[in-house]
Amino acid sequence: MQASTAAAFTPAVRVVIDDLCKELTRRTRRTVTADYGQTDCDQFHDAALCAETGLLASFVAGPGVPVGFVILGPDGVPVVEGAALGPAVRAARTAALRAHRRKTRKT
Repeated sequence: MQASTAAAFTPAVRVVIDDLCKELTRRTRRTVTADYGQTDCDQFHDAALCAETGLLASFVAGPGVPVGFVILGPDGVPVVEGAALGPAVRAARTAALRAHRRKTRKT
């Protein structure tokens, strides 16, 4: 983990995202983890919520995000843009559960 990623996702935010991962793990019966990263230009930071079935949703922070986070679905399409942490978590939860249902129906 690089320092700039830590600045975008503070320890308090990471606790909330980790709690969301635990909830999603319980609800999907698949281990869900947050993979933190950033773009090569070091401007955008993300926390990808992943399970063994693949990417479920992502939190993105960076320039052009007026408040908090953008939540992306597994297809990279924004679900919510410029959301504070609470609404972002709710949107990520919904997107992740929908993605999980779609992916497990196919198998």
